[in-house]
Amino acid sequence: QARFKKGSEEEKDQLVSRFAKKLLGQVVFLYFLQKKGWLGVPKDGYWGNGSKRFMRERFDRVVQDDGNYYHDFLQYLFYEALAEERKEQRDPGYYVRFDCRVPFLNGGLFEADYDWKNESIDLPNALFYNAEK
Repeated sequence: QARFKKGSEEEKDQLVSRFAKKLLGQVVFLYFLQKKGWLGVPKDGYWGNGSKRFMRERFDRVVQDDGNYYHDFLQYLFYEALAEERKEQRDPGYYVRFDCRVPFLNGGLFEADYDWKNESIDLPNALFYNAEK
């Protein structure tokens, strides 16, 4: 269940709306990156050689481990892998947590609007997967 700061109903509605719009934009952009092969590039691999099913593969892995896709994967992808530069590493594109290369994007879309490491926003896995397909 998502928790938002206390305030008036109107303020809560605005926070939820802003969060939902940003999340939608982030997910759409991820599919662009995935299509380009820029997500999940093997260590020492070339940009463009990432899995075209990276998002689905990670979803399946999280679900298999009884995890929460947003909390256990997407937050780390958004607010750490894509948003934080790793220039101290031999390969700045390599992201240890996922054991693959993920580009640093340096932009507002992947900057956290909340303290994601200490606040819990757990969205149901079903939100990210259509089981009826």
